[in-house]
Amino acid sequence: MANILIVDDSPEVRVALTATLEDAGHTVTEATDGRDAIEQAGTLQPDAIFMDINMPDMDGISALRALRSSSLTRDVPVVMLTAVTDLGKVQTAIAAGAQDYILKPWGADAVIQRLWNALESRRFTAGNSTGRV
Repeated sequence: MANILIVDDSPEVRVALTATLEDAGHTVTEATDGRDAIEQAGTLQPDAIFMDINMPDMDGISALRALRSSSLTRDVPVVMLTAVTDLGKVQTAIAAGAQDYILKPWGADAVIQRLWNALESRRFTAGNSTGRV
């Protein structure tokens, strides 16, 4: 199964999301803000990241941009998992390189499906360096 990094400043969200992903057979590591996420992602090389937008110290979009600028993490799929419903923020996250966007409160099935989509997209991209079908 996959190694997943969860990035959220809410302990309750991290616990719930960890339980959902571990119940599906995945290994989970947690980070509490964007800076922590960048450090851990560079070290752990996760298969995917679920990240909140609004966090102290460094928000999720800034962290996403930093992840995309590093050769170690540029190809790791990032799914934004947030309560932010502003369409402009969604567009900014996607433009910054987010693979997908899930609104809180989320359902376990949606999380698992989006994770599968992200992992499949990464496998396709890795197997097709031109990005063409």
